[in-house]
Amino acid sequence: NGSIALSNLLPAADGNLSVSNGDRITASYVDATYSATLTTQATVSIDPPIITNVRATSQGVTGTLVSWTTDRSANSRVYWGATPALELGSVSAGDFAFAHGVLLTGLAPGQTYFYDVESVGLTGGSARDDLGGAHRLFTAKGQGDILLLLGAADFPRASTWTAALNALGYDYDVWSGATADAASVGDLAAGLRSYKAVLWQVGNNTYPGFSDSQRASIDSLLAGGGRLMVTGHDIGWGLVDPTSPGYTAERAAWVQSSLRVRYKLDPTLFDRTDGFAGDPVSGTYTTGPSYEAWGANGQSGDEIGTFFDPAVNSAGLWKDNYTPDTCAIRWEAVAPGGSAASAFWGGQPSRLLAYFFEFTGMVSPAATPSATRNDILDRSIQWLLGRNRPAVTITSPNGGEVLTTTTVDLTWSETVSPGLGVGARTIEYSLDGGDSWITLTTNAGGSPYAWNTAGVPNSADLRIRVRVVDDGTPALSGADVSDAGCRLQRAGADTQGPVIVPGSIRSTPNPLVIASPATLSARGTDVRTGGANIAAAEYSIGVSPAVAGSGTAMTSTFDSATVNLGAALNTSLIASGDRTIWVRAQDASGNWGAASAFAVRVNGTDLVSVDETPKVTFLAPAAPNPSAGALRLRFGFARPSVADLAIFDAAGRRVRTVASGPYGPGRYSISWDGRDASGGPAAPGLYFVRLRADDATLERRIVRLN
Repeated sequence: NGSIALSNLLPAADGNLSVSNGDRITASYVDATYSATLTTQATVSIDPPIITNVRATSQGVTGTLVSWTTDRSANSRVYWGATPALELGSVSAGDFAFAHGVLLTGLAPGQTYFYDVESVGLTGGSARDDLGGAHRLFTAKGQGDILLLLGAADFPRASTWTAALNALGYDYDVWSGATADAASVGDLAAGLRSYKAVLWQVGNNTYPGFSDSQRASIDSLLAGGGRLMVTGHDIGWGLVDPTSPGYTAERAAWVQSSLRVRYKLDPTLFDRTDGFAGDPVSGTYTTGPSYEAWGANGQSGDEIGTFFDPAVNSAGLWKDNYTPDTCAIRWEAVAPGGSAASAFWGGQPSRLLAYFFEFTGMVSPAATPSATRNDILDRSIQWLLGRNRPAVTITSPNGGEVLTTTTVDLTWSETVSPGLGVGARTIEYSLDGGDSWITLTTNAGGSPYAWNTAGVPNSADLRIRVRVVDDGTPALSGADVSDAGCRLQRAGADTQGPVIVPGSIRSTPNPLVIASPATLSARGTDVRTGGANIAAAEYSIGVSPAVAGSGTAMTSTFDSATVNLGAALNTSLIASGDRTIWVRAQDASGNWGAASAFAVRVNGTDLVSVDETPKVTFLAPAAPNPSAGALRLRFGFARPSVADLAIFDAAGRRVRTVASGPYGPGRYSISWDGRDASGGPAAPGLYFVRLRADDATLERRIVRLN
């Protein structure tokens, strides 16, 4: 056993191994006893992780999941708050990973929050995405219309449910784990009773399918006018059959008294479910669809029957092709239940759809999205609701459009159930692809709506959301969101500069070595800050960044909103020690973004000479002057100072930064080779050398000859 300390200093202290980023270390273990040699290798990684793909995805009332990726293993932290101060602190999640997710909870519905993400790599390199100091945003989602309750937190076909609900445009929440186990009944404001419909998926191979406390919650929900769909392949067998591990006499009796069915048989296998002619849910599918049984053992479902019950009007819903016999029923209570003050459907008759097989198995294979499966789910929910919810379809802008005018016509189509009208319309827009939303109006008239975009910043990913509420009792709502992003791109409306992708600033080599070749690279993007092309970029070296537009130019193709940036570093002009390189970019609208910092170690012997300490800060005349070649610049400081020494042309434009950074007291001398920031020879003419220091700004004239 043993270890060797690594160092990025050159030369390293005794006992330390001097390394640079990317170096490969080989270690060999030689065992003399067994004449064996074991060899392993590791690569030195000093660079910070690069952060990309930052998104905030609502998890309904559970919270919002902030996710991102890094190019190397790193930890996960989110800083957040209701204001740009991020006053709510930070939340960490998970171990070192490439894909990151942090769940933020305790959110106020409709509130927009600010957040940054941060990742620190295994070697301590860190990156933080704060969108150039503006911070990213998300809007906390309010409660959905539909509740999907998963009886198992790891239910294997959860994506089959969510894909169908997403395709149908339902606003839904998901309960699983401890939340589903407790299944709080609640009231009009929260809990099972507050939802317009509850879709209850029993856990696969879960016995009993409903726990005793869950059965009590279902009883309470149905007693108060609730609308419920239950589904699972062993609901009947697991509760009623004495050979089931979940059987008790009380549970068996509950199936008949609460679900109001008789359990008959647990078929060996069926692979098709047929609808009943004329049924509002299944009548379109009197033959089919196909059915995918659960697991390798082919667990299909249960056969059940209805019986005379004066409290409900019941009917067969689906039948299997085994006996065949009924495997799903629906019923509506004869009398209303509950109170409108305590439940969404309070004062209305309860409704139940009981699928004694897996809804997710309808239309094989279950993992593949299906228009037929979606239609069956839509019909099931519509029956539970008792009427169609308002249907809304955005027609413009719906994705891909480029909007260049101040007035934008928002258009959509809408329908409500016969006999009902529109109670309210709300229009919202998002500038970040749907992460955060801004309310445009809550009392819009019918389509079209003329949107005056004055004061709204440009966006590369604009989305529109229209919500329509009918005037029924109780009221139902429907909404639609633009299918994809469009560009809001008006002249003069881009006010934000680009950002440097967090962690993307890199030097090769790292550490830098004075007088050795070196390059600087980074990535700039304007995708979330206006969507314009990147037009320029620059770097500077010092304790703080150079004034925007005064740094050393970087190169790129400059042909899109996200570009790779590069520059050759003249390491002869950088003092040894720990230095900070600043990179910033400019977009095609002329906006400079915030500068991002990159900390780097510089090794080697300084090429700037130092003599005795002067009494005052000074800048001596350049020599020789005039000059057609290189010339020597001498300057000095009486006390420690952060300085910038640069060449400017007669029009005041910066031609070249000669030296910048912190300096100790002393006299210094450095050479200017007569070239500009791009490496080309400066044209003949009049120039100025200017020294800016903590306590003085000094200037000298120089003449450049052919």
